[in-house]
Amino acid sequence: MSKTHKRRNHTATFKKEVVLATFKGEKSIQQIAAEYEIHPDPVSKWKAQVAR
Repeated sequence: MSKTHKRRNHTATFKKEVVLATFKGEKSIQQIAAEYEIHPDPVSKWKAQVAR
């Protein structure tokens, strides 16, 4: 048997909080992702979407 992982859906409020943390410049994306217990890839993606 293989384990299945349910894909997490993050609210817009959560994404906004994470992205705002990246703009403060106090921590790296990797540190912020670890703090929020998510992978760094979505953090970078969300930040790029805001920067457009």
